[in-house]
Amino acid sequence: MKKLFAILVVLALVAGSAFAQAGAYVIGSAVLAEGSSVEDSDINASGSLVTARIFVRGESGDGTFGGFARADLNGAWFSPDVFAFAWWQPNEFFRLQLGRNYNSDFGLDDIVGWGFYGEAGDVGVVSKIWSGGQNPDGFGFYGGFNGIAAISITPIDGLAINLGVPFENDGTVNDVYPYINAQVTYDIGGVGRVGVTFAGGPGYSVVNKDKPNQAVYFDPGKIYASFLLTAIEGMGLNVGLGYTLPLSKPKDSPVGYWWNKVGINEQDGIWVGTETAFEYNAPIEIGLGFSYDITDSFGIRARVGVGLGESFKLGDADAVEFPLNFFLDVLPFYNAGTFRIYLNIGMGYTDEFKIKDTKVADSVMSWHLNPYMSVGLPWVGEFYAGIKIADDGVKGADDKTVTTWSIPIGIAVSF
Repeated sequence: MKKLFAILVVLALVAGSAFAQAGAYVIGSAVLAEGSSVEDSDINASGSLVTARIFVRGESGDGTFGGFARADLNGAWFSPDVFAFAWWQPNEFFRLQLGRNYNSDFGLDDIVGWGFYGEAGDVGVVSKIWSGGQNPDGFGFYGGFNGIAAISITPIDGLAINLGVPFENDGTVNDVYPYINAQVTYDIGGVGRVGVTFAGGPGYSVVNKDKPNQAVYFDPGKIYASFLLTAIEGMGLNVGLGYTLPLSKPKDSPVGYWWNKVGINEQDGIWVGTETAFEYNAPIEIGLGFSYDITDSFGIRARVGVGLGESFKLGDADAVEFPLNFFLDVLPFYNAGTFRIYLNIGMGYTDEFKIKDTKVADSVMSWHLNPYMSVGLPWVGEFYAGIKIADDGVKGADDKTVTTWSIPIGIAVSF
């Protein structure tokens, strides 16, 4: 790791004739106490080094070439220990990037994604509701591409055509090109931005019928559409729709597979044999994000996600329809410059699950109440502290839900 740090520093020095920047980012956190409503349960405490990161970025003097490299010295849970990319932009109409950017390119989840909580989410002082097994960050919106090749074409002002090619799939052309991400966005001056994205997938496909087990694909691909309104000063509104194409396997196909669905067959899955037809419709995702600066000091963010229309059909049996689920997060805040207070309130709901007239699962209502604060300057140095109280709404054998609580603190420093 010392060698890696030395390499990054040398890269910054070599680029001295152009623009170059090197830095580091560290997050440490602790939980002063945590427990639950379970009778006689322990009260625990813990702590960890969340992130220890160094990075370097730079570009040539004329802005034609550039690159970025980042190393997480402690091993980040959300990405490889090291990632880097290089880019070439010979003119204002074309840009090619090769490498890996785990911060993602082309994302359209402005309000509802990582930025909804920002650094506080990394530090660990916020609670999040998981709705029907779905991560609320960016629900219903395209979150971005982090594969090997990212291409942008901007033929006219406001219009961008973006392509993400996952060469990291590393196989035949059938392993790579069906998974291309293609996106078109248009910035409407003074109004906002509209975007449509197709995240590719080949669906059920057997490339070599003589050797089917060597080339079988099941990813159906997903279409996203979104609109970001920026016309009103101090307010943002983001509306998104995510639609996964149906995944189907015809009867008497050359190969079967195991299909798993959380909440119905997570232990062993369902075996879909070669002689059995199958169709699965993933939930349609509808997302809404809202932000409003009421005054220079007071503001609010909110996001809503709804998942509906999920179903599967096996052979000649009746289709099974999964229940609607949704979540709501509301985040009012007060900003006094170097001191900020947040009140994170959220809930999630999954409707009762029935197969024909037989109830399989009760409806579930989850919630969290999570006030927290920060002192310092964002991306310079901040101390965080909060209280997390949450209930996932799932009843145990005693027909009771479990409420958990914790008191987290953390420090994030950039230099």
